[in-house]
Amino acid sequence: MKTISKKLSTLLFILILVFIFIGCKKLNIEKELRIDIGTQFNNDYVIIKLDNKVIFSDSVYTSQTLGVAKILVFDHPVGRYEISVNINGVETKESFRHKKNRFIYIAFDKISSKITIIYPDEKYIYD
Repeated sequence: MKTISKKLSTLLFILILVFIFIGCKKLNIEKELRIDIGTQFNNDYVIIKLDNKVIFSDSVYTSQTLGVAKILVFDHPVGRYEISVNINGVETKESFRHKKNRFIYIAFDKISSKITIIYPDEKYIYD
């Protein structure tokens, strides 16, 4: 009886370790990661990093017709990431989990120099 319970507890311990490892690891499953650089941009220099890796660096201008400056679409591995957005030297960082198709919207208030990062459930559709 002790042998069976010892084997079960060992198996349970191993399974828990495997689930913890899988939960913390960035998986090789790639899902759509879409970043919309949205409102209030007027020739502003934007740098976007994921886990300290630059994925976008350029000047952007918000189209008054569409209401968006730039749309970036990547197939990116599922996992936890830190996004860093730097606009004209003002920077903000946040952590997020990318587990399904993830949509990120970035807005900038020039008056207060405030960067807002929003994670909508669905992608925005522009006319």
